[in-house]
Amino acid sequence: MVLDIGYGSGSWLMEMNKEFPDAKYVGVDISGAIPDYRAYNVTYEFGNIVKGLKYPDQSFDFINVRLLIYSLSVDEWHIALKEIRRLLKPEGCVQFMECQNVSTEPKDRSDYENAIFEAATEVGQDPMILHNFEKYAKNCEMRVIQKDQRHIFFGEKHSRMDLFSRMWQLTHEAFLTNVGPRLGISVSEYKSYAERYIKWQTETNAEFIWCGFLVRKK
Repeated sequence: MVLDIGYGSGSWLMEMNKEFPDAKYVGVDISGAIPDYRAYNVTYEFGNIVKGLKYPDQSFDFINVRLLIYSLSVDEWHIALKEIRRLLKPEGCVQFMECQNVSTEPKDRSDYENAIFEAATEVGQDPMILHNFEKYAKNCEMRVIQKDQRHIFFGEKHSRMDLFSRMWQLTHEAFLTNVGPRLGISVSEYKSYAERYIKWQTETNAEFIWCGFLVRKK
């Protein structure tokens, strides 16, 4: 049994089901929206990992989590990791995929990116999650058994870059819902602001880090 936390468009479930059609898949998302992709062995449900999911202990062999960098506070990361640990079978694995700006110093980031870092920090989020994730996992009695880090340039032209850009835009739209007022951005501007940001990243060939962590229980 496979669990996808924050299924969004359902693209990951679609790709996995094509590769492994004999598995059973469950997607949970706080939006509750049902993606266009449907299959007899894929179930979509409303769910919030921070508030706990309805499934019994040790229900899943594999759990996928991605792009929660601007959705969870540091405290919520610990709550989510403990819930994920509860849901995971003893020999199961969790795949965490997160992305962040390659620049760690304010002088190397744009004004908007610095505003994002400041606003995220003010609301208790961790914009440097890639540097701290292993510590969070260890504190929740989980261990990273593999780490794969890639550098992504937004100016690259290929189909997966288009998908990533769309995912990153949706991540920023969700983030602006929480901190837009702190940045002086109105609700009606969230989508267009995120679109302009992605366009700027593409035009300047901005560099980001995309990192995957494969995690097991200790």
